[in-house]
Amino acid sequence: PQTHTDTGMDHVLRVVGGCTWPGDVQPTCMAHQSRKQEVLVGDSHGYLRRIRWQWESGGELQVQWNGEKQRVSGKKIQQILVLDEARAVAILANGDVNIYDENMGEAHAIQGVRNATSMAASRSGRNSTRLVIACKRNLLVFQVKRDREIKFEYSSELLENVESLACVQDSFFIATKQNYLLCQIKDKTCEELMASPSRKLGKTMLHSITTLDRAVLVSESVGILTDTEGLPVGSTLPFPVNPTAMTDSSIFLCAADEAGIRVYDCVNSRLAQNIELPMGTSVLMATDRDSGMVTVCNYNRVVFLAPLGLEDQVCDLIARQEFDSALAIAKIMDAKALCSSSCWLADVQAEIGLSKLVELEFEQAMELFKESTTFCPSSLFPLFPEYTKFWEASVERVDYLGLHSPVCPLEDLLVEALYSSAAPSILQKMIQDKYASMVNIQVGLFDVGPEVVKQSYAVHSKQVIAKYLEHARMSINLEHHESECVHTLLANLYLDTGDIAGLEHLLVAENLCSEALTERLTRESRFHALALLLRSKGKYHDAANLWVKLADGKLEEAIADTGALADTGTIGFRVLAAGYVADYLAESNSEEEVRTLLPWVFDVHWESGMKLLVGGMLTKSLTRDEIMAMLQERSDTLACQYMCHLVENEKVEESALHTKLALMLANIAQDPSMESDHALPNAKETGDCWAKAKLTSFLETSVHYDKKQILVAVQELGLKDIEVILLKKLGRHSEALRIIALEIGDCAAAEKYCREQGGRALLLELFHLYLHPKDNVDPMYEAAASLLDQPDSQFDPRELLDAFPNHFPIQKAAHVLQRIFHSQIQSYHQQKIAINLAKVEHLRSSSEKFQEFSHCVSVTSSSSCSFCCSRINTSIFALLPGNKIVCYRCYSSFVANAGSK
Repeated sequence: PQTHTDTGMDHVLRVVGGCTWPGDVQPTCMAHQSRKQEVLVGDSHGYLRRIRWQWESGGELQVQWNGEKQRVSGKKIQQILVLDEARAVAILANGDVNIYDENMGEAHAIQGVRNATSMAASRSGRNSTRLVIACKRNLLVFQVKRDREIKFEYSSELLENVESLACVQDSFFIATKQNYLLCQIKDKTCEELMASPSRKLGKTMLHSITTLDRAVLVSESVGILTDTEGLPVGSTLPFPVNPTAMTDSSIFLCAADEAGIRVYDCVNSRLAQNIELPMGTSVLMATDRDSGMVTVCNYNRVVFLAPLGLEDQVCDLIARQEFDSALAIAKIMDAKALCSSSCWLADVQAEIGLSKLVELEFEQAMELFKESTTFCPSSLFPLFPEYTKFWEASVERVDYLGLHSPVCPLEDLLVEALYSSAAPSILQKMIQDKYASMVNIQVGLFDVGPEVVKQSYAVHSKQVIAKYLEHARMSINLEHHESECVHTLLANLYLDTGDIAGLEHLLVAENLCSEALTERLTRESRFHALALLLRSKGKYHDAANLWVKLADGKLEEAIADTGALADTGTIGFRVLAAGYVADYLAESNSEEEVRTLLPWVFDVHWESGMKLLVGGMLTKSLTRDEIMAMLQERSDTLACQYMCHLVENEKVEESALHTKLALMLANIAQDPSMESDHALPNAKETGDCWAKAKLTSFLETSVHYDKKQILVAVQELGLKDIEVILLKKLGRHSEALRIIALEIGDCAAAEKYCREQGGRALLLELFHLYLHPKDNVDPMYEAAASLLDQPDSQFDPRELLDAFPNHFPIQKAAHVLQRIFHSQIQSYHQQKIAINLAKVEHLRSSSEKFQEFSHCVSVTSSSSCSFCCSRINTSIFALLPGNKIVCYRCYSSFVANAGSK
């Protein structure tokens, strides 16, 4: 047979051999049994023929059929299915289904199957196959295991008779005379997902392409590719006429008709090859799943067609720029371990990616590079010789499959694309992809010059490549010199695209950027990035000086849409610069730099400076007195915060320091405006005076300050609540109580103070204070009555009556006195009852004691033990209940036995 191609592709399939048989054979179905390298052919008389094949050492196919045939049915064999996972063969004949082992031995009939019309199978496990059988309007689903154990799963009823079936994973495509249906296995049920309009379709045909998980539905000379959900995939397959048979090999669909066999690429939905092989109208086709061998059979001969080597197919497809098809085949080969090396798929991905660079499809190329495990970022260096020429000699080039054109500079790629004869179409594609809103181009007519589009597309392509290089920097283990080039190239691309945030992110992290980058950063006024680069190279002093100059306005950073300055603003950037300088001082060993730069840090951002001091990182460079002097020059609040750190965190117990801290806090608390902007954030948010809150806490917890000295200062400042704390510490409760009750006027706090410090005595003193306040203060009768009204106040009525002044309105305390008297009378009665109960108990116990001692027993010389009958005489004895006399030995045994029970 002659073969030729309609699309310029070389052979996908080629005829490699075949055989003939007598003309009385009327084949009806055919299947490949891969493990046995044989083809099973069923005929109209119920006979099964087995055609064996194998490759000879010289590369020729040896086909053998010795005329043997096996009778499996008395009538026509309708369908043969090879169940690879179960290592069995299912044969449908005369409406019955029998399961054979792979040697076609004894048959096992599937019970309950009658009037079957079609079968389909899909893998359900490592050693089992799911077998779906259509019996007119019923679908029966079985599990067939390797030992030919057949297990029924479930059934589903349809509205029409089933003509044919096809399985794709867990989806069943069903063809009837009226339409196509798609059912999926969900919770062991069959659910209808898609149905064609109810009209006659002519002959319906189905076929599954297992390598792509797709199905082909043929209707009126058109093949529709669908996925497992029944959704169309790609374009339709235009058949000249309805095929008489179909099979698949790899990603290709083979459709036979009277003229021959047409091979379609199911990834790109295109005709790949046309094989002139006239076989008539009654043609059968089958494929060997392992090798992709296609077998075509008619009434008198069998023809074998072998696929081109898969790797050769992939290389041919790449050379013809059929990248999707090439990648699909490569992935199938990798999944089935058919590649010549473990990294062959990765080389294919890299090869296709480099080929797509020439087509200016940068996004797709970079995605392929990310997927490839063998792609080296150095393959992109020729795109930017101006940035990578220094490392050109030291980086090894990788050819991969060697099919792509040499990578040339990006500028040359864009110029060649935009100034070639195909420029209008390429330019139109660019605009449709990314720039439709920016540039209006008509094919053949440039409304703007191609230079504008070239510059815009160059920026876009650099952004895409920079994103890939960032991925490579983080995830690929590169040699030092290659990493150095990648980092430097990435920094330059960030500068070219104006991505200053990306540049700063690169330089903040550990990087290997070349110091040659400093010249460009200086020229373009990217001083913050330059400082980050210098810091990463260990030049902390130079970096710190740059940040100081930037913050003080002595250097002007170039304007950018992104980056630290754009994100934070001028003030925020000053804070950021102060933080970087503070980080430098934390590592610096130079006392001179610390003395020079630390005051600047405090002037710009005191929080960064305080973090340095609190972290104890400058104790070797500055003494405590020097630090205190510097802080007091700026704010007493800062000095107080530092002293609080010394007291609370470093546990300094010097009395002078504690006293000084308390005095400074008292001064700030008396005048909150002294806190300025150096109060702690949480104190600002709550509206509290930070110094007063800190002083209160400090005085309550510390014991190392001079209480009397601080008391004098606090009295002069008029801080009454602080004075109370100090008086309490000195034990002068009466004075503290007078301040709380009379000067502050907080009666609740006064009562609480009494209960915490002195109990009933202080409460009585407070009661006297309310009634006799002195110093021309009016008596506080309401407060006194309220104090008496407390449930837990246990006053003696006589003390209260003695304390009442002559002019006290007794009616205000009448109910209180009545309650107290009632409580005392009740308490008196309870005490009397308790005493009488105690007397009764005493009399009862005395009576019992008397009765016990009133018992008497007479022991004579003839008295004997009730247990052992020994004479008592003058021995020790015991008296048991019932007036029984026992010797001491028996008594001990009696007690021991009673205790054990």
